[in-house]
Amino acid sequence: MKKFIQKIMERNKNTVLSEIILFNNEPAPREPGPILALAISMIFSATFRGIDYIFLPQQYGVLTAVESAAPIKIWGLGFLIAAVHCAIGRIYRKYSVVIIGHGLLTSLYFSLGVGYIEQGIHNISSYYLRNGVTFIFVVAGSHAIYTYAMWRRWDSERRLRV
Repeated sequence: MKKFIQKIMERNKNTVLSEIILFNNEPAPREPGPILALAISMIFSATFRGIDYIFLPQQYGVLTAVESAAPIKIWGLGFLIAAVHCAIGRIYRKYSVVIIGHGLLTSLYFSLGVGYIEQGIHNISSYYLRNGVTFIFVVAGSHAIYTYAMWRRWDSERRLRV
């Protein structure tokens, strides 16, 4: 079993996954296609959610308590600003900017998830509970994992420059 684990660790030495799991300090040469596609789809999803919130009618009646805490256009601007940070950071390979963008998206989606769960408990609705759990554990969790991976990559490249 020990040889099997060593073989896997050696084979995955310079991948993004090894930066997360194996705490490898060497930066990965590039992201594999599926991980890059996931990052791009997360950025597009946040962009379209921001556009949706900006153009949503402001008197929209079914909002959670968290969404009602700020004007809906502010939520839309938050999603758009975070998505722009992610996109610009990806284009210019500025990991600190990507970290800020995905960190903002993590907090925004986590907040929405808490609001949906609160609404589901209040109304005894499985629809809101399912969406809240999905926002927290899938969407916000994915952004948090990607934030951590970019942080590791940024830190390892910064160490190599010194």
